[in-house]
Amino acid sequence: MIVNRTEVVALALKAARGAGIPLGHAEDFARAVGFLLSVSPDQASEIAASLVGPHVPVPCQIDGQVLCIATTRVAMAAPVVLDALLTDFSSIVARNVDAPKLLEAALSVAMVDRGVRVIWQWDGSTCTIARGAVQSPIVRPSTCQVEVTAACWDNLKTLAEATLVPDTLQSRLQGAGGGSDG
Repeated sequence: MIVNRTEVVALALKAARGAGIPLGHAEDFARAVGFLLSVSPDQASEIAASLVGPHVPVPCQIDGQVLCIATTRVAMAAPVVLDALLTDFSSIVARNVDAPKLLEAALSVAMVDRGVRVIWQWDGSTCTIARGAVQSPIVRPSTCQVEVTAACWDNLKTLAEATLVPDTLQSRLQGAGGGSDG
């Protein structure tokens, strides 16, 4: 199915929240999902895999000017990597990356949206990332339309529904829902 990239980003944000990903991380995740599906719709399986919890804080080690992440769950680690790029770290080493194309999409979004020049290099499942005078080549989305498989869309919708408040009298009395009953 073909949908607008903005719709994908909005649904991915809700899905990430439904999967238990904190809001700031969910925002970065959603932008990366929109970018990834714009340039590589065949990578939808990485999105589904990255939404599987648990979503816990990213354990990092600092070795001089290098930030090291031993197990890189992209949904939680990409925002850490993006923040580290804006600090004094000379590089970030992300090991055991669970969703490589999604990480590249997050880095590409940072280059496009934030104007950060980033270069990355893969060695198996390890990615070394740094700011630089040159940058890794990125494929910019050429359209606002995104091809999404029904399975990917349904998975995102199912997770997004976890953010909905149940339609009960008690939830209405506590302020849920729009408008008034009277």
